[in-house]
Amino acid sequence: VGPGSLEVRLITAKLAAQAGHTSALYSGGDAKAEQAWQKLMYGKDYSDAGVDVDGSAAIISSVEDLGRFLSTAGAVCIVADSQPFAEGTCNTLLKNAPNVQRVVMVSRIGLTRAEPGLFGLGGGDVALRKSEDAIRAAVASRGLELSVLRVGTLKGGGSGALEAGELVRSGSGDLGLHPCYYDTLAELETYMCTQSFDKFTNGAVLTPGDPYDLPNPLARAANRG
Repeated sequence: VGPGSLEVRLITAKLAAQAGHTSALYSGGDAKAEQAWQKLMYGKDYSDAGVDVDGSAAIISSVEDLGRFLSTAGAVCIVADSQPFAEGTCNTLLKNAPNVQRVVMVSRIGLTRAEPGLFGLGGGDVALRKSEDAIRAAVASRGLELSVLRVGTLKGGGSGALEAGELVRSGSGDLGLHPCYYDTLAELETYMCTQSFDKFTNGAVLTPGDPYDLPNPLARAANRG
């Protein structure tokens, strides 16, 4: 669940299913998202069939289905790297998930130091920090485990199978989203940058704590491609 990166939400649900877990991704009530998101995860043939295959991640849009999955869920992943996740929504989720043992939250680097600046600059980061603090308190009040994963600028979709260093567009996309994800990127620079990241940047550096700050918007724009 969450208002953050769609690619991260899709990949998380898909990899959880591949690991043998029952996983579901909540679309926030958007029934039209189901087929589109299935296509991004598993390809057009899968989405056109309209049948969930055992071992695949489910996409749910109704509150009833959300409640059904929450009633047996052992973990909840909240992706809120770009927009705050409402405290009330978090409390409602946890209230309806009696078997949850762990909450995993995807957040943004540098938020622990976020403070409002002149003319309200930096207010978005402050809102994210307050949302994160509220989730941390809600989880702690229930005695649950919490893992926070902080990310910087996200690029790529982890797409396609790799063969001799090149993406195989007919592959199942086991490393991330299905290769047809690239066909949704209309802007050429974004398309080329995304494919390059997925070909050559297949690792991550993990550091405990929150020692890094996100580059300012001007620096991010200069390095966009």
